[in-house]
Amino acid sequence: MSSKIYFNENNRRNFSWWLARGITNSILTLPRVISVKAGKKMLLRPVRNKSISIPQNMTLQTVKTIEGDIQTYIIGTGPIILLSHGWSGSASQFFPLMARIAEAGYQAVAYDQIAHGNSSGDLSNLFLFMKIKLAMIAWLEREQPIAAVVTHSMGAYASLAALTSPYPILLIAPVFKLFESMIERVKQSGMAPQ
Repeated sequence: MSSKIYFNENNRRNFSWWLARGITNSILTLPRVISVKAGKKMLLRPVRNKSISIPQNMTLQTVKTIEGDIQTYIIGTGPIILLSHGWSGSASQFFPLMARIAEAGYQAVAYDQIAHGNSSGDLSNLFLFMKIKLAMIAWLEREQPIAAVVTHSMGAYASLAALTSPYPILLIAPVFKLFESMIERVKQSGMAPQ
């Protein structure tokens, strides 16, 4: 009897073996899949509010980038002031300030970051914020230099990390400990940070 168990040279696997293997692989794979989906939803998908009222004297323009279409909002003429929002924000939060900037003789240009406002995409992150910031600067500077940058929250963090040119930058509520904040948010959700 033992020769059939231990010394069997038949390499065929029976149904029980395949069933056990399938269940084991599912048990090992499923948590990883669920964790990735939950992580993307929690950390990479911003809350988006698309329904905004656009002032009549504001011009909309879509900028094509490698990452997707970026919606821009332009008002006024003169030296360019570039405004960028933070995580889950949109350019619309700057509309009142943009009107004041235009009244002061400047051209105010704000944009919705990737996966925010009316721009394309579903996922975003700090590195995309930086890429889009640089793409917007390159797009604007084809016409004229930028006079200053006004930026909020994670947009401020992206500006400090991405900009090497000597632009005057106004930081509004900058995030200084971004990664520590993200780890804390994961812990508060009940998920293990690993």
